[in-house]
Amino acid sequence: MPDCLYRPFPLGSTILKGNLFLGPMAGYTDRSFRSLCTECGASMTCTEMVSAEGLVRDSKNTFSLLLRAPNEEHLAVQLFGSDPDTMARAAEQLPANQFCAIDINFGCPVPKVVKTGAGSALLRRPQAINSIIKAVRNASGLPVTAKIRLGWDSSSINYDETAQAASEGGAAAVCLHCRTRAQFYTGEPDYQALSKLKQLVNIPVIGSGDVFSPEDAQRILSDTKCDGVMFARGAIGRPFIFKETIELLSTGAYNPVPLSIKIDFFLRQLEMLSIDRGERTACREMRKHVPYLLKGIRNSASVRQAASTAETEEEYRSALSSILDQFPV
Repeated sequence: MPDCLYRPFPLGSTILKGNLFLGPMAGYTDRSFRSLCTECGASMTCTEMVSAEGLVRDSKNTFSLLLRAPNEEHLAVQLFGSDPDTMARAAEQLPANQFCAIDINFGCPVPKVVKTGAGSALLRRPQAINSIIKAVRNASGLPVTAKIRLGWDSSSINYDETAQAASEGGAAAVCLHCRTRAQFYTGEPDYQALSKLKQLVNIPVIGSGDVFSPEDAQRILSDTKCDGVMFARGAIGRPFIFKETIELLSTGAYNPVPLSIKIDFFLRQLEMLSIDRGERTACREMRKHVPYLLKGIRNSASVRQAASTAETEEEYRSALSSILDQFPV
């Protein structure tokens, strides 16, 4: 392909190998899952969303979210909060040499975050976005990126203003989820906003929202000319989507990962999570990944049922092996 869509990405003074990112997802992007995404080619991974208040209070549960997988060369931490001073103090609490960047969430639509004045609430306060980024950047010395949305709702689209505020505050990149806060995760994303944003700011722009396949990533990069793409829900149960996407962007085609390899990824994630959280807890947490793993697989209802009650790794292996008996590749 004359213009390869998979290309290096500048992040401050660091040049990442590629431009495919794993977004933070509460309850999903623990280090076991991130490790597999890294193995499959994710250019940068990100922790689950971390409370700045929790870090400042030295919360044990908050610090547990900062665990890093051995193979994560480029790991960002995502912080949320509304007060610049608290955000700066939180940045100072981060373990040294653990992260390549700090991502700040200005887009989370969840009510319990918004009611604190954080997440999407800050879309209504562009100057606060500017101040927070400046404070975190000065306190940490790390590149700071910003996650934003189109605006609060359809009557207050202001991504141009919030992105400009982030850029002027010293952000190294901005990620635009192409929906408003009011849309949450429904409705059609407005990807053309990415094209417009590219013309407005002189920092790299990452596209996000409904990236569920390699073809989705290819289309967004090609149509909008944005600099990178962020996978979130599209990667759940499918860490190999990064490998497939790199192949498609680099060569124009890709070989879908066979079911046997998909199941192997699932079981490896379960094993790693068991080490961190114990087998029983890990088995229960992995249940939510099963529907994504088996999506589109015929005659998988019985396996889903078995996984919904699995308490051991062996029970998972037994259930998933029955699928391979039907589809051995």
